[in-house]
Formats: sequence, structure tokens, C-alpha cells
Amino acid sequence: MRTLILLFFLWGSFASWGQSKQEKLIDQYLTQGAYRYHYTQAQYYLDKALIEYPKFSDAQYYKGMCFLAQNNKTEAQNIMLKAQENAKQGYSINEDDAYYESYPYQVNWHMAQWTIPQGTP
Repeated sequence: MRTLILLFFLWGSFASWGQSKQEKLIDQYLTQGAYRYHYTQAQYYLDKALIEYPKFSDAQYYKGMCFLAQNNKTEAQNIMLKAQENAKQGYSINEDDAYYESYPYQVNWHMAQWTIPQGTP
């Protein structure tokens, strides 16, 4: 168990090398909230990222996923559609113009479109 924790810690340390400020924020905020299933805490941290980058589509999408996990489909749909529009405008993680390469936690909009709620409850 200690080895697993050490490996996870080292992976997190090495994963931050070469990351932009935007990538570090989303990485830090996701690991502090969403992956522990504390959705309100994750929303708090994602809101902090959205204060610095208001049109950051990846943070908006993950905030929508938190709403969806809490069964708030209307709010999830609203924020995820807004995130999709911002992604089309280029507000995503693409610091070094490597469009063919995805970053950790970067939303794949081709697949993510199926997670957006289509109707209001």
C-alpha cells in the first residue's frame, strides 16, 4: 500500500513538469475534489479556476459533470452547452499548439457530447 501511495505521489509530481498554469490549476482542483466524490468541493475548486479563466471549457465541463452526478440535469445541461461553445471558440488546453495531442483531464468533445443531458427533467 505504501508503494502504491508513493507511486501515485511521484506520478503527480512528474506529471506537473512542463504543465501550463491552466493545466496545473485543473489538475490540482480535480484531484482535490471530483476524484474523491466530493462534488460540492470540486465545484468550489472549479469555480476558483473559472474565476481566473472564465471561458475555460474543460473546467466548465467538469463542473457540469458534478451537477450531473448530483442529479441537477438542468444546471448540468446549461453549463455543459456553454462549455461546448467555448471549446469551439478554442478555450481549452492547447498551450503549445499541439492540437493532435490531448492533455490529462482535457475534454474530448467528440466523446463528451454524449454526456450532455438533452432534455430538461
